[in-house]
Amino acid sequence: MMRERLVACLAVLVGAVLLLVPAAINRAPFIFYDTTHYLEVGQSILAPAHLRFAIFDRAAPAATPAAPAVATPPAAAMSTGPDQHESLAYIGGRSPYYSVVLVLLVGVIGLWGAVFVQALIGSYLGWRVVALGGGTQRLRAARLLALLALLAIASTLPYFVGYVMPDIYAGYALVALALLMVPPALLPVPHRVALTAIAIFSVLAHATNLALAVMAVVFGAVVLRWSGLRWRATGARLKWAGAALGLGLLGAPLFALACLLALGDTPQSPPYLVARVLADGPGRVYLADVCGRTEAPAICAFKDKRLDNHNDILWSTEAERSVFQAADYATKRQLKREELRFVLGAVAHSPRLALDAAVHNAAAQLSTFAIAGEIGATKRSWETMLNAAIPSAGEQITDSRGFRGSYPFAVVDPVQIAGFVAGLAGLAVFLLRAENRAVWHHSGADDPDLMARRQLVGLVLALLAIFVLNAVMCGVLSGPTPRYQGRLTWLVPALALVLLGGRRR
Repeated sequence: MMRERLVACLAVLVGAVLLLVPAAINRAPFIFYDTTHYLEVGQSILAPAHLRFAIFDRAAPAATPAAPAVATPPAAAMSTGPDQHESLAYIGGRSPYYSVVLVLLVGVIGLWGAVFVQALIGSYLGWRVVALGGGTQRLRAARLLALLALLAIASTLPYFVGYVMPDIYAGYALVALALLMVPPALLPVPHRVALTAIAIFSVLAHATNLALAVMAVVFGAVVLRWSGLRWRATGARLKWAGAALGLGLLGAPLFALACLLALGDTPQSPPYLVARVLADGPGRVYLADVCGRTEAPAICAFKDKRLDNHNDILWSTEAERSVFQAADYATKRQLKREELRFVLGAVAHSPRLALDAAVHNAAAQLSTFAIAGEIGATKRSWETMLNAAIPSAGEQITDSRGFRGSYPFAVVDPVQIAGFVAGLAGLAVFLLRAENRAVWHHSGADDPDLMARRQLVGLVLALLAIFVLNAVMCGVLSGPTPRYQGRLTWLVPALALVLLGGRRR
């Protein structure tokens, strides 16, 4: 038994190293502008505990004067009174849970330690997946390392593992929740507890992950019922995943309550939907009508600015483009309070324009997952924002290939897109197998083999449906952004490799 556990631990450890190969080639973890926000949010939450980490304390180098104007949100640890807590106007858009964990990991074991934890989680999830195929520990280890090696070469997985951002937890949430729905005999209780913890944290790591988790549990229920399971058996299979989802749902309300008790006010997210509807056009058309009324919305104060880019509306500090960053605290709160009414009014005012924009954005997001541009934004992210948040990492970041422009990002997207297409082809091959086509023509009741095949077919269809719904959600509500879809594309080749490369138990 001890020897088997040692094999499992070594396999997971080596698998984690494989997932960090791109970051190792880069000579540093990959960073992004938003990494700064998460570090600042985490530090502000931990400020009352008076925790000090040297990595955040050294004097920062000056930012490059010619760098594009991107706002750095103010720190949250401010003087008393709700009007003084400026960060509450945006902190709802950044996960406090991921932020705190990130600060603790970076503060104690550095940037490499933070991404190594992400790699360990990914490798452990892979181990639990291959373990479902049975076989000896050595065979499982070989399967795991083969799977992760292929994904490290031809998928987005290793880039998001080595990314100091919460994006990887979208896929982790789906994998953990799916594993929690397998038959109890295939997953010992200690591993169910571990997977539940991973699922809860993954759901809490980003607001969109909660929506993805809801999709996963709903589709899981549909697939299990379709396979022939009775309601009682379906409920038993869903209880761990449902518990993880339920606890994840409590995350935002609990943090809001804590802020209310400690600071006298609740956190909010930036007015993402206002920015989206303005940039798409319906909001700008609506402004021309609504701003002439007696009770005009707060956004009318910015109607003469350039409102054609949602990122500029939210984050720019340039005078002609800045809206949210140019507003005082009271106006930021007002913009958020009026968000739903303004968005609904804009859509009702120009329904065809709004529909066209939504369809265009969803379609664009579905086909937008070339991640190199954002993963490779090291130099701009460091010089404009991150150098002030974690100055002592300067030598490590500026010596990286991403910062110096020598990382081979030109080949990243062609290879990972080829892997994604190959994964789609593999899933098509799986669905078209005779035994899998048969699931549509026979009842699964009282036939364990047919029930199992229906569940696997349902798993494939559920993943593809979630992939499409993620594009609709992110494209329509935020706007087409490569990493929003790229964070999930690795699941397609991963599932294809598992289904086609291993025997089912």
